[in-house]
Amino acid sequence: LKTLVSADMIYNNLCTTVKPEEFGGNAAILTSMSNYGYEPCPVDIKGNLKDYDYRLEFEFYALNWAELLNKFEFQAIVYIMFFTLVGLMSVMNAALIWGVNRLLTKLRHPPAFHAMTLVTI
Repeated sequence: LKTLVSADMIYNNLCTTVKPEEFGGNAAILTSMSNYGYEPCPVDIKGNLKDYDYRLEFEFYALNWAELLNKFEFQAIVYIMFFTLVGLMSVMNAALIWGVNRLLTKLRHPPAFHAMTLVTI
């Protein structure tokens, strides 16, 4: 079971329901709303709003694995497994690099691999 912990809402085509000045609207409020980019909604010849309809749209899109871990709240076992896997891969990467260096070194007595030091990190 997972819970969404992040979502966005975007509003388009916003307008103020305050009537235009020619129909008795408050000039100060209209000026303030205009400064924010909100013009009066379309009105009929009597100054009433033409319609009260709106369109609600949902947009779904796929998330990559990093976004899935960040935007959903999974059970603890998912995170334990993920970070354990990342830790094991880090240790294996260090062992591989050490092994390649050990094979290619010209030292007579190359240093030993200190795996327990990496495990404690």
